[in-house]
Amino acid sequence: MIRFSKLSTLAFLAAVLATSGVSAQEAVPAASASEDSTEEIVVTGDQSEDSRLREYAADFVVEIGDPTSSVHGYARWRKSICVGVVNAPTTDGAQFIAERVGDIGVDVGLTPQEPGCAPNIVIVFAPDAAAVARQWVDSNPRLFRPFAGEGGTTQGIAALETFTTSDAPVRWWQISMVVDWSGQPAFSTQTQPEFGIKGPLTGQVSVAGPNSNIVNGVEGELTQAYVIVDTRKLGRVTWDQLADYAAMVALAQVDPGGSAAGYDSILNLFESSTSVGGITDWDRAYLRALYQLDLRLMPRNQSGALAGLIARGLRESDLE
Repeated sequence: MIRFSKLSTLAFLAAVLATSGVSAQEAVPAASASEDSTEEIVVTGDQSEDSRLREYAADFVVEIGDPTSSVHGYARWRKSICVGVVNAPTTDGAQFIAERVGDIGVDVGLTPQEPGCAPNIVIVFAPDAAAVARQWVDSNPRLFRPFAGEGGTTQGIAALETFTTSDAPVRWWQISMVVDWSGQPAFSTQTQPEFGIKGPLTGQVSVAGPNSNIVNGVEGELTQAYVIVDTRKLGRVTWDQLADYAAMVALAQVDPGGSAAGYDSILNLFESSTSVGGITDWDRAYLRALYQLDLRLMPRNQSGALAGLIARGLRESDLE
């Protein structure tokens, strides 16, 4: 039997931030969000426009989607999330972000855990995000490695180097695990405390669900997300905007190098040529589609199905 222990992530980060002399007190997001937004997408019932909308959605999926494996396809949170916020400029701000990420999670069918839970989404504020990321990885490298040594459960070494050296206002790192259709781990491993695994699982793992050219017997499940906010680079970003941005990159596998240019998306928050007040209908359509997607589809078929769900969601919301 595998049991997952509560990793003392917040306590560890507190130590890292303390030894780094890190404080986020000098940078507090503005009080309210701008009402400006990019041009709305107008959806009609015309078949040609429906086709164009799906193509538009497909381009977005390819540009910003970042599944870790061509074998496992997209990963997402399975049931519940626990959001922890570390070193925020204010206690109220930390609580607001945690609750806001939880609320957006509820919108896609997830359940936020009660206060005091062991966080699986950790959002850290620091005036030098690169330094904190580097010290964190150097101090506890196994925490950022593939889950139980299983390939395709992180973005890889090159992406981890980018995580520690990027000059982006917000950076993130996610870890997933491979599960069968019943949600049971679809791998064999020995006791590995760094992943919270206690007690060995040995022998051949029985995978619930067939493998074929049409359906896949395994899928990806997100297990941990780390988001680091560089307080020196927030500018006039508001709590609302920042919380929505954090939710987007924590709840979905988003490519840090992808571009949402041309789309009405919170992912454009730090683009100087774009103004976006918060999470948009487009973003919600993407997240809802991701959590409705049948992950039993072969990975090569998932992106097209995801685009179709986005287009359908936008058409339905336009009719409401």
